[in-house]
Amino acid sequence: MVQDNTSPYNTAFTVSIEARTGVTTGISAHDRARTILTAIDDNAGPDDLSRPGHIFPLIARDGGVLVRVGHTEASSDIARLAGLKPSGVICEVMKEDGTMA
Repeated sequence: MVQDNTSPYNTAFTVSIEARTGVTTGISAHDRARTILTAIDDNAGPDDLSRPGHIFPLIARDGGVLVRVGHTEASSDIARLAGLKPSGVICEVMKEDGTMA
């Protein structure tokens, strides 16, 4: 996690990451997807990721939404309830004027 987290929502931010292989600049949807797949791969390790990068991992709190009512915990809980790896991808949806929808 970051050294000095001053987020008003206590979001568990970490250092941004990038896959070491299979990406170019890291900014494209393909490159971001490759980084996410690498990050959640059970066979991947720290050497498979570069820091900093274009993906900003968050850590869900143990206990999920019962402990912290946040998007991070909700995405992890939903995946777990579906019988999947407790990971998810969240993003903001923006209006044409650049404000959040």
